[in-house]
Amino acid sequence: MLSIGEFSQLAQVSVITLRHYDQIGLFRPAYIHARSGYRYYLVEQLEQLYQILMLKEVGYALEEIHFLLQHSNDSSAVRELLFSKYQQTRQALAREQTRLEALERLLQAADQGAYLPTQNIVVRAVPSSLCAMQRLWLSHMDLLDEAIEETEGYVTRYRARKAAPVTVIYHTYTDWEKPVEVEIAIPLTRSIPSSSSLRIEALEAASPVASIINRGGDATLDQTCEALWTWLDLHSYRVNGPDREVYHRARHQPKEDMCPSDIGREQEIITEFQVPIRK
Repeated sequence: MLSIGEFSQLAQVSVITLRHYDQIGLFRPAYIHARSGYRYYLVEQLEQLYQILMLKEVGYALEEIHFLLQHSNDSSAVRELLFSKYQQTRQALAREQTRLEALERLLQAADQGAYLPTQNIVVRAVPSSLCAMQRLWLSHMDLLDEAIEETEGYVTRYRARKAAPVTVIYHTYTDWEKPVEVEIAIPLTRSIPSSSSLRIEALEAASPVASIINRGGDATLDQTCEALWTWLDLHSYRVNGPDREVYHRARHQPKEDMCPSDIGREQEIITEFQVPIRK
């Protein structure tokens, strides 16, 4: 038998770790001296210890490792826990890949002399939210403002308007050369009665979306959209749903709904473009 110090050196695991594993019942010594309390291990126990270290290396917590070892003969339970960790690791890897790509864009901008680029594209999740929804066909962009104002007016009568921006979902291509099918979503604080043209339901969550901010309305619209679509092609993303526009400051926004700092800046339109994506 090996003393705890000898086994520690053999396995390259600290004595403190071995004692902790024993205390929580994860990895017990082969023998404990009754009088001294000294722990002794067998060389054959290296295999089990290495199994624990391997599972710890791939991200399992000690209590999860304990469960896996206790249920090693239950293939269904083991596979479920392994698959769960696999999914978590894939998601974490995707997040790290997104961070890496963002850093690459910043480095490219720095190489061109722009240390903090203004047109930043972010990949993020958009949660579901209760909204007054109106889906309709429009032949001109100006009709969209009218439809939003009409929907806003209906919601205002019930005093249920949530302090959040309007979202417009484009179900068809948005060049406005042909009629466009859009869906207007006005955020609500509570449910209100529906109407012949309005539905009250949750705006579907979108995750992930590629998001970019356009400041200045139509004057910068083409440049912003071009930056977004170029980025999608560059990073091999595919569109996974209809485009969304979120009007953080819009032409139709009434002054009473604006923050005090926004009054007098109505012409500085701020729109967020969101494209649901997948690899």
